Amino acid sequence: MVHDGKLYVGAIDRALKVYDLKTLECIETLVHHERCIWSMLVVNQFLVTGSADFTLGVWRFAKEDGEPALQLVASLGDHSGWIVQLLSYGNKLVTACLDGFVRVWDTHGDPVDWRRVKVIEVSENEENEVYSVAAIDNKLVTASSDGAIHVYFDARQQHEQRQSQ
Repeated sequence: MVHDGKLYVGAIDRALKVYDLKTLECIETLVHHERCIWSMLVVNQFLVTGSADFTLGVWRFAKEDGEPALQLVASLGDHSGWIVQLLSYGNKLVTACLDGFVRVWDTHGDPVDWRRVKVIEVSENEENEVYSVAAIDNKLVTASSDGAIHVYFDARQQHEQRQSQ
């Protein structure tokens, strides 16, 4: 993930590394998650990390020179599987998880108060792992371990299912 002249890399060793793009030097190594980092996304001037420890880490980018590149501001649970993909969807953060659920988090506000962010919608993909999520028009589309593509019209259990061929 590239943001403001820095490269952010999540790794299998649980570390979140920050590189200066001009010098290619690692300028910071942060460890919050207990297992590897699978996904990252910039949301409203925050870096969100999804991990195999079933949590989201929310990091604030430095506001001034001399500050650490990132500061952890929240750790969000509510998952029971690896968080493999994150998607910004309007004022919402969508998480795809190997527990078979897609969660939609309300991230409205300027700035977002991450300590108060809650899951507002959960869509179960039966008993299959959800590998990816995308937004197409006003729909969420997921791909899961059963080979199916699920289309959620309002992300509230109402969906069409199409088996891949």
